[in-house]
Amino acid sequence: MMEVIILGSGAAKPQMGRANACVLVQTDIALLFDFGSGALMNMLHAGIDRNRLCHLFWSHLHTDHISEFIPFFFHEVCDAKTNPREDLAVYGPTGTRKLVHVILRTFPGFSKAPFKVRVKEIGGGQSRSPHIQIGRTLVRAYPVKHSPSLHSLGYRIEYQGRTVVYSGDAAYSPDLIKLCRDADLAIIEATYPEKHASTNHLTASQACKAAQEAGVKKLVLTHFDPIWRKYNLKAQCAGLFEGEIVAAEDLMRIRV
Repeated sequence: MMEVIILGSGAAKPQMGRANACVLVQTDIALLFDFGSGALMNMLHAGIDRNRLCHLFWSHLHTDHISEFIPFFFHEVCDAKTNPREDLAVYGPTGTRKLVHVILRTFPGFSKAPFKVRVKEIGGGQSRSPHIQIGRTLVRAYPVKHSPSLHSLGYRIEYQGRTVVYSGDAAYSPDLIKLCRDADLAIIEATYPEKHASTNHLTASQACKAAQEAGVKKLVLTHFDPIWRKYNLKAQCAGLFEGEIVAAEDLMRIRV
């Protein structure tokens, strides 16, 4: 069994009640996907021990998906002086290594962390393998279409015959459908309602269409912009997806 905890269900624009993008997937090990602002506070509310987080996966390098890494790392450096922790691994698209190294060189005390930091880039011709085996869990990375200036990834997490998908930020494309193919649970962004469609993000109807084409069993829509307060999410999804649709909320727990 896997457990998914939504630690951030909001898009980039700040809003009450929603942290920026962050999802914890618990298999035989804790895996964190993206690390947006507000996620640390939600970890406290959810009872998650941040010191056991050793595998961080970034979908892309926009700040609303990675900014909480900085205070997280500061806390870990301080705590590890008296409470040793395991080494930290950061996985992400092309550019991740450079960014992490800049952060470690720039912030006071970061370069003297009493644990190792390993960075593995995936994609852009720099990856040894897009498949990462961690314990009994297999994580597969797939390219998705988002910002033209960035490499972006979605992830498939496979454990005990079940598959959870996390899209990160993505536009509608064949790559997205390939990522989501036959997933038991797909966590897909639905940033805007149809009237405010964007070329770099999905509307709810597009997310439903992609999930339906991919044969997803259960769909969790997330990464909501505050504009959604003026629209009905269920109405925009009506008749587009045959499985169960869930609107993500911070601290929501889903078993797969």
